Amino acid sequence: MECFRSQSVSVNYTDTHGCTAPAPAIFIINAEPLPVPSISGPASACIFSTDNNYITEPGMTSYVWAVSSGGTITSGSGTNSITVIWNAAGQQNVSVIYTDQSGCTPGVPTFYYVNVNPLPGSPGI
Repeated sequence: MECFRSQSVSVNYTDTHGCTAPAPAIFIINAEPLPVPSISGPASACIFSTDNNYITEPGMTSYVWAVSSGGTITSGSGTNSITVIWNAAGQQNVSVIYTDQSGCTPGVPTFYYVNVNPLPGSPGI
């Protein structure tokens, strides 16, 4: 299966008698749309918390997760679920890309934004 939206192919030719069809034959190819991963998990977290689990669709292959510079993936790389520790307060993000069952990969990663809060009594950011 191809990884693009509907396309068409037209065919016309001249036969051995020199005759050409009055119009080309047009075939519509309905291909799978590119996948769009979803991410779920805490949209708000405390700095240095260790139980931040982010999940995307199961059953895919070649999962590639990334987090902004304020976080570290502590487990799950290469799977549909990761655990992150947030090392910096402020807006951070998690992103993922994978290959679906049809062999298609999204054109761009999906981003999920997380507000990481400082600990109580911490200096303002």
